[in-house]
Amino acid sequence: EEFEHIKTLAPPEIRAAMDIAFLTGLRMGDILRLTHENIQEDGIHTPTSKSNRNMIYTWSDTLIAAVSYAQSINHGSTYLIANTKGDKYTESAFKSRWGKMMRKLAAERGIARFQFKDLRKKAGSDTAEDATSFLSHSSDAVTKAHYLVKPWTVKPTR
Repeated sequence: EEFEHIKTLAPPEIRAAMDIAFLTGLRMGDILRLTHENIQEDGIHTPTSKSNRNMIYTWSDTLIAAVSYAQSINHGSTYLIANTKGDKYTESAFKSRWGKMMRKLAAERGIARFQFKDLRKKAGSDTAEDATSFLSHSSDAVTKAHYLVKPWTVKPTR
């Protein structure tokens, strides 16, 4: 409920990034690096930043809707999530925008603040699939630290 409520109050770029983060479990930097080249017929193809594991996030109706929304508001940019000028968000600029939004929501609406990276934890804990593979980890020990070579194909949470 809190996630959905915050999304309704968030600026469009943050709303789009929130959906993609929750549906894929991707880290903020990985989301900000997504371009139209990553969007392919069978899903979103992207390496993850920490492991450089090639992932394919297969399409679901919800993921299609999230990507379509991001494309509709990206100001003609090649990046899926872009600022209002159509430029790529830097991680620091996105974190700053996120922080300002969370401070405002906390002050005006009493919403508990959390970090964007917490959406990855939420995605992992909410997924019906194995969280280890969903989050591109190869062992449950760290969920986790050893990575395989071939891309994993995973389904989004919804």
